[in-house]
Amino acid sequence: EMYDEDVYEFKAQTSISNECDPLEIMKTIKVEERCVTTEEPSTVDFEIKMEFPVIEAEHLHESARDPLLPLRESQSQVSTVENGVSQTPSIQADPLSDERVTPSVSCSEDDLCSSDEEEPTIETFFSVVEPPGCVNLFSVPPGAAEMAPVYECCPDRYSWTSEEVQSGEIPFTSKPGLRYTSPLTTPYDFFRYIISDNFCHIFMNQVNQCASEMAKGSKRLSKKRNVKTLLSQWKPVCLQQFEVWLGILIHMGGIQNSSFNHYWSSETMHHSTFFAEVPMSKDRWLGIMQALHFLEKPKDSEKSEPFFKLRPLIRCFNEEMKALYVPDRELCLEDPVVLWKGRLVPWGCLKDKKDATKLHSLTEPGGLILRFSANTMDVSNETSASKIARRLLSDFMDKGYSIFMDRCYNSVALCHVLRSRQVLTTGPLAPSRMYIPQRILASNPDPGHVVYTRSNHDVVVMKYADDYDQVLFISSEFNPYLLKTTYKSFEKLKPEAVTAYDKFVSGLSSPYCHLSDYGAILKHANNHVRISIHLIEMAVYNAFVLYKKYASNNLDYAAFRAELARKLTGLKKCVKK
Repeated sequence: EMYDEDVYEFKAQTSISNECDPLEIMKTIKVEERCVTTEEPSTVDFEIKMEFPVIEAEHLHESARDPLLPLRESQSQVSTVENGVSQTPSIQADPLSDERVTPSVSCSEDDLCSSDEEEPTIETFFSVVEPPGCVNLFSVPPGAAEMAPVYECCPDRYSWTSEEVQSGEIPFTSKPGLRYTSPLTTPYDFFRYIISDNFCHIFMNQVNQCASEMAKGSKRLSKKRNVKTLLSQWKPVCLQQFEVWLGILIHMGGIQNSSFNHYWSSETMHHSTFFAEVPMSKDRWLGIMQALHFLEKPKDSEKSEPFFKLRPLIRCFNEEMKALYVPDRELCLEDPVVLWKGRLVPWGCLKDKKDATKLHSLTEPGGLILRFSANTMDVSNETSASKIARRLLSDFMDKGYSIFMDRCYNSVALCHVLRSRQVLTTGPLAPSRMYIPQRILASNPDPGHVVYTRSNHDVVVMKYADDYDQVLFISSEFNPYLLKTTYKSFEKLKPEAVTAYDKFVSGLSSPYCHLSDYGAILKHANNHVRISIHLIEMAVYNAFVLYKKYASNNLDYAAFRAELARKLTGLKKCVKK
């Protein structure tokens, strides 16, 4: 029940015998005490008044109250009525403190208790309505609970209830930062720690094996003279040549050309001194690019496993990031992207392409890509999305991490499973997911209000209505209470979970923009080659993020790529006199 006045009145029935026990005001503004008295009690009515600050929200054209900001120095008044006589003591109380408040009751001399008699005690049953703009749909009738079906991976049955379940805080046990103690100063140092020698050897072995197989099939390649010219006299690629090939590949990423031959063209429109000075010919570079097909299938992989050819490279990238860096507490699992026509496109824009290759990445709010996965699974299916999320989060279980997930991964069952593994989750929730309470789905809150319910495992499902739309949200960390947020001099009330999600996910567009702007070469290759090149581009971007965070020099992304390409190819920096 909501009130229009600025002062909220709450009434509680108590019984008094011979002793006046202190009145307890909890942080949740809910008091429940039960005492057994031997004497026949008399009835006393308590009327408690608590003042909340009023926030003027001009863009909402109404007065809005922030329930999380009660007056710290507010004065609570308790008036008692005993046998028809009104008595009003004065109590200075902090509604958010845990300290007990002792009322001072005024009474006549006839009503005073003698010193020989036992002092009276009070039994209090006290509960208040929800904060302004925030309604628990399971608070009426009291104690109502809706049991959810048992999920196969859920450790216990969970139910939706009106009780405010407060689980203990999960401590964060990891120590964020670089694991290596050796100094990293140049772009080349950061890049080579991510693209390690193991990654290079896997790449070179696949290229050399594929080139030898293609050179043997002279009959099959006779119709393609250019391929036969590039691979007929093949020499194995060494580590130094592979670094030069990587440097040329990285430099090509920011140059838009219609074909590979234009990069080495001597025409004025396409001429570049970089490609003329690198210690690798055009035919050698194109031969390595032509042999990049990953022909052999690993023997221990299943036939049904998607992208089995790239599994060694993806596993190597994830292991190198795990060995190099320990992330901060907050992580993000955002909407997957699709390599579509040479650019990274969010999967939500291509939902009709269910069989498209989806790239899933677990990142930091700053954009650093920690884990990577590629598959063709339909993320609109709850089981498939849950499997992908748990696979990416397997290295972060039981450590107290906080994950902000997109709606394509989130579900009620997954949130409870991760909560049991000490992983907190927050994010929007698709209405088609299973086990969402029907009261939440059927509710229609007014703009600027939120309705919610909480499970016995401290998972909150809420529906928040702004000026334009209604959003389903789920969180095992944050409360649904409304907070005042300011954006471009406009004030707005939003739930705490929505505010935290917007804060940590707002920077995720940066890696997508960088990887798309410097992925011009992706449109010239097939599916497997595009993903392998995308892995190298992700390594370059991760090296740039770590370089900005830990190095003393300050280069932008374009200058960082140019310096890295120059170091890989062995060219010296040209200084104009």
